[in-house]
Amino acid sequence: MTIVPIEQYPMPRQWPMRAQSVPNIPRGSVGMVGSLRIIFEYVANGTSANVPVAIPGSSSNVTLGVCCQRLRPTGLVRDKKGSWELSPEAGVWALSGDDAFLAATLCSNIKFMGEILYLLQEPKTISELQAAANDAYHLPWKRTSEVSRRLVWFRDLGLVEFLDYTLSYVLTDFGKSFLEHIDVTSPEEVAKSLEDENRPNYTASPWAMELCRLSQDMLAARKPSIGYCPGGKAELVATISAYVSYLVDDKTKGDIEQFSAENYGIKASSADSMLNMLSGIRFVERISRDSYRATDLAKRWNRDASPLDLCCCLHASCSFVFELLRELESGPKTRAELSAAAVAKYDVGGDGGSEVLKRTHFLQLAGLLKDYRAAEFSITPAGLEMLRKVSIQNADSAVVRDSADIAKGSAVAANVKSWEDGELLTELRLSARDSSNPDRFEKACADAFNALGFKAEWLGGSGKTDVLVSAQSAAKYAYRVTVDAKSSANGIISESQLNFDTLVDHRKLHNAQFTVVVGPLFQGERIVARAKKHGIVLMDVDALCELIKLHDRVPLSAQDYKALFESYGNADLDMLISARGDLTRSAVLLRAVMSCLVSQSDDEVTDGMLSAREIYVLLKAEYPDLLLSLDEIDSMLAFLSSPVVNCVGRAKSEYYAIGSLNEASNKLRFYANVCSMVDKGTML
Repeated sequence: MTIVPIEQYPMPRQWPMRAQSVPNIPRGSVGMVGSLRIIFEYVANGTSANVPVAIPGSSSNVTLGVCCQRLRPTGLVRDKKGSWELSPEAGVWALSGDDAFLAATLCSNIKFMGEILYLLQEPKTISELQAAANDAYHLPWKRTSEVSRRLVWFRDLGLVEFLDYTLSYVLTDFGKSFLEHIDVTSPEEVAKSLEDENRPNYTASPWAMELCRLSQDMLAARKPSIGYCPGGKAELVATISAYVSYLVDDKTKGDIEQFSAENYGIKASSADSMLNMLSGIRFVERISRDSYRATDLAKRWNRDASPLDLCCCLHASCSFVFELLRELESGPKTRAELSAAAVAKYDVGGDGGSEVLKRTHFLQLAGLLKDYRAAEFSITPAGLEMLRKVSIQNADSAVVRDSADIAKGSAVAANVKSWEDGELLTELRLSARDSSNPDRFEKACADAFNALGFKAEWLGGSGKTDVLVSAQSAAKYAYRVTVDAKSSANGIISESQLNFDTLVDHRKLHNAQFTVVVGPLFQGERIVARAKKHGIVLMDVDALCELIKLHDRVPLSAQDYKALFESYGNADLDMLISARGDLTRSAVLLRAVMSCLVSQSDDEVTDGMLSAREIYVLLKAEYPDLLLSLDEIDSMLAFLSSPVVNCVGRAKSEYYAIGSLNEASNKLRFYANVCSMVDKGTML
């Protein structure tokens, strides 16, 4: 072994530029240092990245490529256009065998390495080291795995020993000597660096910024899911870059599946998911039935493989990327809060949790957001600057159209109103998991049923139903619904959490006809069976939020919603399809009749005067799929020509338009606004 002079030790990187994770390579019976030597021999010999690395005493089949990807953040290996090479530091260690030089290289490139050694001048347990990592060095580790991996490396390097009688760790004599020759970052230096760590030393490329100049229609048309990418957060960019490099030349699906299995240890189905992800962000195109190739966009990105440019590519194809940053403008938020916003405001699929996590990973790698506390994220100055430069989707334009309703309207475009209840939907999702504050969810449920047009009264309290919902109508048609709101921190309501007999008693106590239980998610077949037996509807939060959005687009009456409460067990929103279709059809017909009369106003033959039969013939020819009847035309004309509506005039058996479509819209909107006013004194 040759001792490397101290002055040749690598200069430590600035704290923000150091890797947060230690390389997780197979250890086997030769230890981390022995495994590293074997990996370096493979690299030095030019071994293919697809070859599994044989480590004595290890059953791992991980390939050389995967090992090198994990080692790259340490600065020991470099990517060389699809192959790997040793860095100068790795070459020095491989030739000298000086483990102190290897330790110095690791401490220079990885956070909380040399700092652990400094702390271990006095014995400390893993828990004490974990606390120091969280509190003094602001590292967002929730478990001790990162600390444990560092201790494994240091024990294999002979710098640290374990004191089994106190379950603590302390420096060896070699460790104490080594500590004198390296620079250690203090907590004060870390705190200062945090102020500037999120100002990346690069900017997005002009071509990437151009991708982010999108209209609201284009933003709303983006897909909700990013998709699957193998590996952890630190490997995301490298993994995508590796796939793009591999796909520069045409590859079959079988080739891609083999590449994925050899380099990432994933199955064919996961490889297909990765391929779909790359296709979804326009990085891969299909050349033939079974052939794929990287696109020009992917090749252009891969020249620099910039995380910030990658975020721009994601934003251009996937919803809630830079919009996530906007959610953080008002202050730090938890993953749960961001997930609720993703689902409620932007219709991101599922519970939003996994999709939000993917987005935070990419945005963190680009320096646009950071961990604020262990469970919260905050935007960085670079993130704020990026928000000012890109097009962002308006939350109220994230509309999902009801295909069943519009289909009934045939070729006539439905005037679908975007929902404006984003805050309510977000509150419903968040409060449903806030089990420590049950009143919060109960009040949110009351607001939800008020938004559906009911009179909803929050009662709460012991022995009472949570919310009493009333459908206001004549006594013959009025009905009541008792609503029980069940929040749960883990997002699941089990059978044991519901007292069905008490729910029935509440229904009788309030002279109600129906009972609804609202919760995050109801688990198991027995809970559904018991709900049916007791005449109870189980409505999860997703269903309630969807109901509010549907109501905002097609506002049904309380009488229409009665069908939903009469169908016991899991709430079945399909029970309302017919009613929504009828109302949408009426709206379509109203517009069609008005449009027909307005278009005929200056006709030289009719002089704008048409009979119901003539309108029927014209509309039947223009909209054959509507399957109109003359009775429907008569009913609509009677409504439009009534003295109150007065949008259509009548002369004997003929009708004519009074004003334009815009005038008719303004008049109907005026009546709607008056009906929604609470203060009678403000009507005029």
